[in-house]
Amino acid sequence: MNPIPDNVTRFVQAHLQSLQELRQQFDSVFALEKMLGARGRYIWETWTQDEIQRRLRDAQDGLKLFRSLAQDNGIDPETLINSLGGEPSFSD
Repeated sequence: MNPIPDNVTRFVQAHLQSLQELRQQFDSVFALEKMLGARGRYIWETWTQDEIQRRLRDAQDGLKLFRSLAQDNGIDPETLINSLGGEPSFSD
């Protein structure tokens, strides 16, 4: 396996950190909704904010680029992604 340059690792780490921060933000909104008994109201307002959508799209696009280039260079992208904490899910 080819070694991954430090700048590439930092690139991936920055995008993962952005996704992890967004996931934490959503988790906080879910907790607030549960406390208030208002399931879905605030998460929708959060999810549809342009800034949130831009940050999510930028981070996911960065990881997509990394995955593509890593495979082209004989690197398993998921190994690095998982070693940096993994990509959080936004499907719930």
